[in-house]
Amino acid sequence: GGVGAAHGILIKGGDVLEHAAGVDTICFDKTGTLTTGNLTVAQVLRWAADITEKVLMRAVGSAERGSEHPIAKALTSYAQLIGVQTVEPEDFVTSAGQGLQCVVDSRAVLLGNRSWIMENGLLLSVDQEEQVRSLENKGH
Repeated sequence: GGVGAAHGILIKGGDVLEHAAGVDTICFDKTGTLTTGNLTVAQVLRWAADITEKVLMRAVGSAERGSEHPIAKALTSYAQLIGVQTVEPEDFVTSAGQGLQCVVDSRAVLLGNRSWIMENGLLLSVDQEEQVRSLENKGH
């Protein structure tokens, strides 16, 4: 959350704003660096064989359904797009700027940034980390 997110602006860390204070010129290329602010889900990576994309997106869409954060909106829109019905999450707890945890359909749900996920004991395998890094390098 935060004021920036409420206005569709995502800033990766406070240090970025501190550095921006000294900027007097910005140059943009024409390859799609700028977006309209309407984030969309480009790809769903699923590493648990017993969880379908719809089950995963029901959990994610349910967890994020009350949020105005641009990423949450993209996730809930995608859940709707694939025909998933969301439910009210239980035991909802949020950590500002980090992530959230709740229970959906008797399953624990943990969503958030990489450090939040790691702090909560979830680590990616080398192969999973490689898949994520590849997508990040493509701007996803």
